[in-house]
Amino acid sequence: VVAARLDYLRLAEHPKRGHHFIQEAILALALAGGFVAILSAPFSLPLKLVWIFLLSALASYRSFRLTAEPLAARRAFLFSLLVAQVATFFAWAIFAYAGSAPEGVFAAMLLLSWYINRGVIRHTAEETLNRQVAVEYGLFAALLAFLFALSYRPPG
Repeated sequence: VVAARLDYLRLAEHPKRGHHFIQEAILALALAGGFVAILSAPFSLPLKLVWIFLLSALASYRSFRLTAEPLAARRAFLFSLLVAQVATFFAWAIFAYAGSAPEGVFAAMLLLSWYINRGVIRHTAEETLNRQVAVEYGLFAALLAFLFALSYRPPG
């Protein structure tokens, strides 16, 4: 309901400071909750990967179409597929090499990989990728690598 109200205010050209941050936070919490639900469900690995792909694609499309400067529908669709592809590949890597990670940590790693990839694509498309943005995503990537290293277990 809050996200819908913020969308309405933005479309009516009455956005206020902080609305963008609140929309991003709502999207991130919903996405993390969806990841936890998928990871804790008794699905097979291929079905979990399909659900992760779909959830990542839908969240990315919403982000590209409704937050900041909206991208055209075709570009948003293509970019959302690219983000979902990377998030799904990373999910497969986590299942293969860090499968013993708790669902919360696993979901946090997926959320970080989604956020980094989506942000880099968005800033590249908007031509706002600068040193500060690169440092921000680099720090998130370091956190992701740290969480992955903590959860790593050798195959076999």
